[in-house]
Amino acid sequence: MEHLSDQSAIPNLNANWVNAKGAWVIHIVLIVALKIFYSIIPGIQRDTSWFLTNLTYMFGSYLMFHWVRGIPFEFNAGAYDNLNMWEQMDNGEQFTPTKKYLLSVPICLFLVSTHYTHYDLTYFTLNVMALLGVIIPKLPWSHRLRNNVKLRLASSYQTSGQFADLTIICGSEKFRCHKIVLCSQSEFFNAACTGGFNYHPTTFLSNLIDLYALGDKYAISALCRHAAARFQKTISEISDCGINLQRIPQIYGSVPENDTTLKDLLIAEIILRYCSYTRHRPDQGILLEAMDQYAEFRKDMTLGLLKNGKGSGTPEREESHIFGTRFSPLGQESPVFEPRFPPLGGFPSRP
Repeated sequence: MEHLSDQSAIPNLNANWVNAKGAWVIHIVLIVALKIFYSIIPGIQRDTSWFLTNLTYMFGSYLMFHWVRGIPFEFNAGAYDNLNMWEQMDNGEQFTPTKKYLLSVPICLFLVSTHYTHYDLTYFTLNVMALLGVIIPKLPWSHRLRNNVKLRLASSYQTSGQFADLTIICGSEKFRCHKIVLCSQSEFFNAACTGGFNYHPTTFLSNLIDLYALGDKYAISALCRHAAARFQKTISEISDCGINLQRIPQIYGSVPENDTTLKDLLIAEIILRYCSYTRHRPDQGILLEAMDQYAEFRKDMTLGLLKNGKGSGTPEREESHIFGTRFSPLGQESPVFEPRFPPLGGFPSRP
């Protein structure tokens, strides 16, 4: 269904041109050009030239309409990657005027070639084989036959678990997978299964965020819960605050705005770490840049500080402290470079 919606989103420039009348005429022009080309070659008789014309056209037709798959343009999210041009034409509809014409051209050329080769058995046999090679893939029962067989096989293996050689455990659920399919589609699992898996906090956190976003996209609640639990455990164990701060753009860029699970975990950890410093705080630049770039993160930080009793009382005052400014008694702002965040006991009293 997802591929069908992608296919209907934008017109297919790769296949729509065949409906033009000029595209119909080009087939006749090519056949005439091939006949003239083979006729002017010394030593080739008329019957042989017709045979070679028929064979060349059939081969070119099969190559163009039935062999090459996909499109040379980057659009429709790869919806046509597994379809050849005949399957893309007219959105898969059968017996359209264009398809009837393209079905009749090789048949007529076969009849002409058979006539001028004087029904020679050798020529006739080769012409029939070439004709069947381009006619059978054009018939309705052959439409997407290759893809349907693959889908049925893949579906049967997925449901039965036959030949599965990898098990993914997510909480109490177990998923039996095929390593060759999983590794070909995921760099993470490819590295894990081939021995190139290198555990690093930054990479691991990034993968957890991707897994959470994947679970949210396909409504796999168990995957979301597991990823969130591992995320919370990992960020609490990392001693370098900068590694946690580097995940801010990924979380606020890939996780839906209405999903606050990972965001709340990250905000709580940042507040806990940064409020434990009374003077110099590492990686201030990363934090301030993220707050300046992501308004949602800035708001979450402000509300998080107020909620946890670490703030100065109002969002306006809290933001001024976060960005290194403090309200003076006259209501004007004056720069204050430390502390960026209040100590555990709250802000100092003002004179």
